[in-house]
Amino acid sequence: MAHRRSIGLGPALLLLAGGCGNPPLPVEGTVTVNGKPAIGGAVAFDVGDGSRPETIAPIAQGRYAALVPAASGKPVAVRVQAAWKTGRRVPVGPPAPPNEMTDEVALTPEKYNHPGAFSATFERGKVNRFDFDLKPK
Repeated sequence: MAHRRSIGLGPALLLLAGGCGNPPLPVEGTVTVNGKPAIGGAVAFDVGDGSRPETIAPIAQGRYAALVPAASGKPVAVRVQAAWKTGRRVPVGPPAPPNEMTDEVALTPEKYNHPGAFSATFERGKVNRFDFDLKPK
């Protein structure tokens, strides 16, 4: 009898987990630091209802894309952490050979990496585009 009950709950649980509510909304955009593409990092979207974790969109070569479970017309808190090349060359250090140099990489300031540093309002029926140009100094 218990086996039959668990089979009956399977479809109901699937319906509750993924079949109800609105589908996630697509988002894409660019992240630049002082006008130049970020080399890495992440954009995090927090719908703020406490029912699900942030949606994290990795940044690659200054671009990101994700599906966010946001409601159309409601603001979403956004935070951005990006890596960028400073333009300076610095020593690699051990175990690399002496005098080997590499590009210095820095992370954007904390002011961009806290919930609500930015806000985004999504619209259903289109790809939402949000571009972020960060100014670290």
